[in-house]
Amino acid sequence: MVDKMTLSLSKQNDEWSTTLLAAQRQLYSEARRAVNAQYILAGLVALLGQLMGCVAPEARPIVGLTSILITILNSSILKPVGRNRAKIAASIQEEFDTSTLGLPWNEVLAGRLPEPQTIVEASGRFGGDRSALRDWYGDVTGAPWEIGVLLCQRENLSWNWRLKRTISNLALCYVVGACLISLYVAVVMRVEIATILMALLPWLPFFLLVTDLALVQREEARADEALARQIDSMIEDTIADKVTTSVTDLRRIQDILFGNRSRGHSTPDWLYWRRKNSLQESSRAVREQYLRRARLHT
Repeated sequence: MVDKMTLSLSKQNDEWSTTLLAAQRQLYSEARRAVNAQYILAGLVALLGQLMGCVAPEARPIVGLTSILITILNSSILKPVGRNRAKIAASIQEEFDTSTLGLPWNEVLAGRLPEPQTIVEASGRFGGDRSALRDWYGDVTGAPWEIGVLLCQRENLSWNWRLKRTISNLALCYVVGACLISLYVAVVMRVEIATILMALLPWLPFFLLVTDLALVQREEARADEALARQIDSMIEDTIADKVTTSVTDLRRIQDILFGNRSRGHSTPDWLYWRRKNSLQESSRAVREQYLRRARLHT
């Protein structure tokens, strides 16, 4: 049991916790591969359609049929595989969180605890640096239990919404950039806009996928940021003894985190590692500010 007077995070670095984190990182990586495969296939079909339109117009029906088959493949196999991997990864992260933070498991929402064999097998496939998984949550030593939990949950959200906003911006820049380049080519080469649009038509499914990614990530970033601001208010009120933060309050926030993780919109590894140091530093500064104030009121 976790001491409910103060929150100790020493358990997050034990062998099983590291196994849990390695497993969830691996499963999220596999979920991303399934999603990436959808984009790659959509892009290949678009490129093939464009080439066939120029070289062998009579082959367009075959390209159209291939496009339909790949769409079916995406929706019936790749998308479910990605979602399934993400759901298992979210459950494993939830086991890590509830164990480390001392929160009750919500079986109604998350189902039963993940199978240990599934966790061990996924962890065994993880080829990353396990030492980088240490100290998953920043030090909250001396903080009252509920404030420590809120700070860890806030750290999750503050990373999430910033990374999701970055992904959304990159995706939108890609779509807008492709449209602007097409218009520029049309003007410079004096090609009719209608001709350019016809050339881009095979890419429409791919552009729709990227646009959908941008809009979904932006909406989720807004929701995560709003919840992070709500947690800030809860921490402020708890420090000032205006309210008592209950286990139910903390579990409600954890339920939202689990729902977010289960959707499968995880951050690409390259972006995670690129932003990790700056996000850690900003989270540390905010965490230390709250901890200093909490200790003054205890």
